This record gives sequence, structure tokens and C-alpha cells, in this order.
Amino acid sequence: MTRLGKILVELGSLTPRDLWDGVKTQVEDIVRSLFAYTAGWIHFWKARSSPTTRCVSRSRPSD
Repeated sequence: MTRLGKILVELGSLTPRDLWDGVKTQVEDIVRSLFAYTAGWIHFWKARSSPTTRCVSRSRPSD
């Protein structure tokens, strides 16, 4: 599967720098949104994992 960003760069609609800036902004917005919750729960647990294993869990109460 080809990503939309790659296709737009190949077509010349975006430069690689434009794509990078857009993706960077999107990731920053997502990370900032994680700190915007006014209520919720956070869970930490100790577990063995390899350096290549990544697990993210987020729960939020329903309104």
C-alpha cells in the first residue's frame, strides 16, 4: 500500500519538506492533545518488553 504523502511527492504536488512539516505538525498536535484531558485514568504496569515492542494504551471515561 502506498501512502498518500508519497504519492503527492511523486506527483510534484508536495515537496518532501512540505510533507515532513505536515507530518511533524500532525504528530505534535496528537501529543499535545494527550495532555489536554481534564478527567480520566492512567494506568502503569511493569512488564518485560523488548526494545522493538511498543504498546500504548489510553482510556477515557465516556461522557
